[in-house]
Amino acid sequence: VATEAPTTTSMEKSAAMKMQVPDAVRELAETTVGQAERAFNAFLSAAHQSVAMIPNPATEMSKKTLALTEQNMKVVFDYARKLLHAKDLQEVMQIQAQFFKRLLPKSK
Repeated sequence: VATEAPTTTSMEKSAAMKMQVPDAVRELAETTVGQAERAFNAFLSAAHQSVAMIPNPATEMSKKTLALTEQNMKVVFDYARKLLHAKDLQEVMQIQAQFFKRLLPKSK
């Protein structure tokens, strides 16, 4: 005797796609992202001071490199915070797509 497998409704599938992250885990992740951002900013500040103290032919290139690094890291920290608050897999995918559009260079 063959038995039919239970079918899932679109409502059940939608509920399964919801992300269930405990508040304590989300708070820990937010704290960790904040600490990483503060540590990066301290590093960046020290790097800027070092570049400013020792002028050499590569100073302008170093300043540009630091500016690009800072810009990219701001995008990364923003991305991490948005992911922490995503409600479902679809929102995660949208955040991921936006992240790559912002971070990857545009082709000319």
